[in-house]
Amino acid sequence: PDRIHCPVKQLDLFELNKLEFYKPDFKRFKCLKLALQAQKEGGLSLPVLNASNEEAVSAFLEGRITFDLIPEIIERTLAANNPFRGKFGFEEVVETDSWARAKAREFISMGKKIRGKKFLEGR
Repeated sequence: PDRIHCPVKQLDLFELNKLEFYKPDFKRFKCLKLALQAQKEGGLSLPVLNASNEEAVSAFLEGRITFDLIPEIIERTLAANNPFRGKFGFEEVVETDSWARAKAREFISMGKKIRGKKFLEGR
């Protein structure tokens, strides 16, 4: 009920003549590729993706890492050995979230020490 007035006209998709879609550029948008891979893998990959993304973005916004390290931290966290893999219930999702946040913070610390070097080179 407490909405602000927005002078922008509401989008009406029926007024548009056509929409064009392009294949995503996974080289430029690495996080999109990681999200699609996590979705395909399923299970606890999505909570790991979400938690590591939130930690990495938070670290970037606080100036602790550079922007280009965000997808690398997410990728590294997804590749880590999740001790809750294979199980899937509410408790495992909560535990996985905590685990992934802690693991992402480890990688964030590594990124901070390296100061912008790509710490995933040579994997």
